[in-house]
Amino acid sequence: MKLLTALGLSAALLVTGCGGGSAEATPTPEGFMDIPQPVPTEMPTPPEMRELISFEGGENSGNTKPFVLNGNYAASWKLSCGKNGGVFGAFLERTDGVFFPDGMLTGLVVVSSDGANPSYEDGETNLYNIPDAEYYLDITATFCDWSVVFTPSP
Repeated sequence: MKLLTALGLSAALLVTGCGGGSAEATPTPEGFMDIPQPVPTEMPTPPEMRELISFEGGENSGNTKPFVLNGNYAASWKLSCGKNGGVFGAFLERTDGVFFPDGMLTGLVVVSSDGANPSYEDGETNLYNIPDAEYYLDITATFCDWSVVFTPSP
């Protein structure tokens, strides 16, 4: 067995068999240890590269068209209800069916009125570290026109 050194690596030359045999070189790094390679992690898109997302509707309930969220957002809503008030609720749901525990934006908002004038209600909440996925709003609205806006935040 002969030991060769070149470029900081040692190679052992093993000769096996008789009558000519075969040779196999096995390089082995000296002084190095196996270091796990970093695993890339997904970073949220910076706020300046994400778009404002908005929806509006009338006295109806149902689901919005799907949209993509990732990162942090301020979610705000505006309600304009009739003279007798109304009810509004907005729930953020993932289109892939994965449970999203922070999905209740508003709960159910009951807008009361004096019976003579239209009534209005505004609200806002912050959403943090929203996983990059496709979402929709499940809206419940009775006697209210509404709008919901997602504004990217840092």
